[in-house]
Amino acid sequence: MSGNYGTQTADCSGRDVVIEGNSNSIVFKGNCGKITLAGGYNTIAVEAVDTLQVTGQTNEAYVKTVGTIQMAGATYSTVHWVGGAGADNDPTVSSTGDTNTVEKISQQDYEDEIAP
Repeated sequence: MSGNYGTQTADCSGRDVVIEGNSNSIVFKGNCGKITLAGGYNTIAVEAVDTLQVTGQTNEAYVKTVGTIQMAGATYSTVHWVGGAGADNDPTVSSTGDTNTVEKISQQDYEDEIAP
């Protein structure tokens, strides 16, 4: 996905997605394979994703269920997650860096964020 300043809802259906645009607001329905958030200043909401890879700057992601979070190359980005796909209900997190945040949020906080 590319482009700037857009708002959209997309059905993942197990697909991999690369976001290269800037200043977008995107809601992903269904289970995504891998989402790569490479652009800047984007906000995404995701129902489920196997791997969320953030490489861009100043992005924000709200994820209901996630298996792995990778922040290599990202700067000033935040991932908020509700539940993980692992046995302990936590995702695997790698390379958070000094300027990134990965935090667990409640189901209600997730719902409040994606509400129209």
